[in-house]
Formats: sequence, structure tokens, C-alpha cells
Amino acid sequence: MEVLDPRTTLISNQEVLSLLNQAKIQQKYNRGSQNHNTIVYEASKYLNDTNATLQKRENIVDLINSLKKFKLTGAEIIQIVNLRPKQALEVQLIVEECEERLSEEELDELVETISYDRLYGQPEDFVPVTKRKFTRNEEIMKMQVLVEQLFNATDDADALNCAVLLKNQLSLFPSCREAVLKIVGKDGRTLVDFLSDKIQNASLRDTVMHCLELCGYIRPIKSHGIRVLSIDGGGTRGVMALECLNAIEARMGGKKACTTCALFAS
Repeated sequence: MEVLDPRTTLISNQEVLSLLNQAKIQQKYNRGSQNHNTIVYEASKYLNDTNATLQKRENIVDLINSLKKFKLTGAEIIQIVNLRPKQALEVQLIVEECEERLSEEELDELVETISYDRLYGQPEDFVPVTKRKFTRNEEIMKMQVLVEQLFNATDDADALNCAVLLKNQLSLFPSCREAVLKIVGKDGRTLVDFLSDKIQNASLRDTVMHCLELCGYIRPIKSHGIRVLSIDGGGTRGVMALECLNAIEARMGGKKACTTCALFAS
């Protein structure tokens, strides 16, 4: 193993992220090993989802200076910088033998010192704006717009773009899939009817079929063929298989499976 940049001190997540960003810039001019590039990518991806992206070096230095009087170890200070505990219990989990090293007054003062957000330059009661989560009905409305745009697309490129967006939405929101099959365009067509039309573009046809498969649609067989029913008991001595069989027959309107399927496997 080659040590690229030897250091003899602990560094915070913000400093690690800064070094990784520098390493990614160097990769453009000097390609390293695949393992090294993978480690840089995965570590950067993880740290970009933490508060390290909001921290500044001068704010970290200010916080560390304010913690000197509590005589904490380097590892404890780094954990406080990275985790930024807000309650006394969280501090006790970080500081070893906290009850012996810190009195109740010192612990409260330490929590108060950390609670003022020196790392981000904002008060503790600052509430960040969170992204609003859409309801199921709102997601269905989005998918309905995509389906209508798919039907009204003027060329294959626009239609393929709509189909890909619809596929991604269906993958992210499984609870909306059943409703998509019921969406009817202004011309009375459904997504199944759209697939029934002779689509010349193979990519568009496959993407639309993928959307329908996500919704539970099964393409009808071209010949009479046979129907095979296979149920995995899951190690329940046949109880689960019988329950599944009853549910399947109920969905078929009460018809017995033996009258609709030619071969059984369990």
C-alpha cells in the first residue's frame, strides 16, 4: 500500500471531503487504480450526504478553541465536530468516563457551547427548508400528465423521453402502479391500447412494455398455449400454498384453478 499524503493527526469529515475533492481533480490528469477511484467515489458520496458539506474550516477551528477548557481528547473533539451532539446524553456517549471528568455544570456548559451552531454560523433554532413530500394522488396526477404527453408526442424521441420518465416514476412509487393502467387519454386510449398500436421504434416499444410490466400487466400469449400455475409453499407445509390458491381463485371471480390452468407445480 502506498501512502499518498502522510498525516499524523486526526482530521474532521469536512477536511476529508476537501481532500477527496482534491483527489478527484487530480484523477482527471493522473488516473489511479480502479480500487482507489472507487474508494474516493464512495467516500465522497457518503460525506456529501452529511453536514460536512455545510461546514467551514474557520468555524471548526472556532469550535475546537472553545472546547479546549473541557480537556477533551482529540478523538472526542473530532466526534463532536462530526456528530455535533445536541443533548447531554449524546455527549456522555462520546466522552469517556464523562461523569468522572465533567461535573453537571461543566456538562451543561459543554452542551450549551456545542448547541450554538459555530460550524454553520447559524443559531440552533434555525430550521432548514425541507423538500415537501408529494401525496399519492399528486404522484398519480404527475403520471397522468406523462401518459397524456406520451399519447400526444409528435415524434418517437419525445415519446421515448415521456416513457422513460414514466418508468422512473413507477419504480419510485409502487403504490401508484395500479392506477396508471386506468388512466384514459382524451382519445379514449389507455397505456395498453397505446402498446397495441404498431410502434416502429424498438426502444419506445420496450420501454412502454416495461412500464406495463411494472403495473402488473402480462402480454397475452399469441397462441392458445397452456397455463402453468406454480406456487412456492415457503416451508409452511402447504398452508401458504393453499392460501395463495384461494386468493388466486377469488381474483378469478370464483373459478376453480383446475378449470383454467393446465399444469400445476408446487
